[in-house]
Amino acid sequence: MRTGLFRGVMMLFLCSSVMLSVDSARAQGRGDARDSGKDQQRALEVSQKHLQKARALKEKGKDEAAIAEYRKSVEACSATVVAYLELGELYARTGAHAKAVEMLDIGISMALLQEIVDPDIGRSCCILAKSHQALGRSDLASGALVKAMKYLTDDPLPYVVLGDIQTERGKFDEAFGAYRRALAMDTGNADVWWAFGTSALRAKRPAVAREAHQGLLQTDPERASRFAERMMAETPEGSGR
Repeated sequence: MRTGLFRGVMMLFLCSSVMLSVDSARAQGRGDARDSGKDQQRALEVSQKHLQKARALKEKGKDEAAIAEYRKSVEACSATVVAYLELGELYARTGAHAKAVEMLDIGISMALLQEIVDPDIGRSCCILAKSHQALGRSDLASGALVKAMKYLTDDPLPYVVLGDIQTERGKFDEAFGAYRRALAMDTGNADVWWAFGTSALRAKRPAVAREAHQGLLQTDPERASRFAERMMAETPEGSGR
């Protein structure tokens, strides 16, 4: 009897120990999850503080200090997509195109993985395309523009960037086609007419330059006047094509 009772007590003790261990493990797991969540929240808050400081510095024209704050932002929370994109844009603006490509590639890839649908992603793709082109990577520039067009279906920006890139390549007919595609989407955009005309002047195509001038007359007479002066100075005599 004592043996049976002893075994019964031991079984009860063992079961109780196992149950306590399981409950303890579950509680520990919940505690770890709560701690992890708090750590992530703190990291995000720190990242956001650096991000806001970076933006303020950028507005003041303090690019180097802004870059340092953007880097602190992504170091604090590597999931901050917007910080990567804004840092990449700032690198591109300051001519650090290799660094721009690195940051923009990370930010755009993260946005795709997170299925973020936002026009700003398309604009970042346009900046990425320009940086690739500045580094002599024409194929990668074209690939970035294809992505941009998927995000900016009704925005002329990807076609403007394509026109700029084709102008830099010396492929002027392709550039004119891109600008005309952009203008078909937004005929009142004086910036596009100006870029179109500038490309025509570089190509020494007076007829196309006059087309751009007519567009500027309708959208921005003051810029049209300045463009007319450029035409007089830069285009060869004769009608041209």
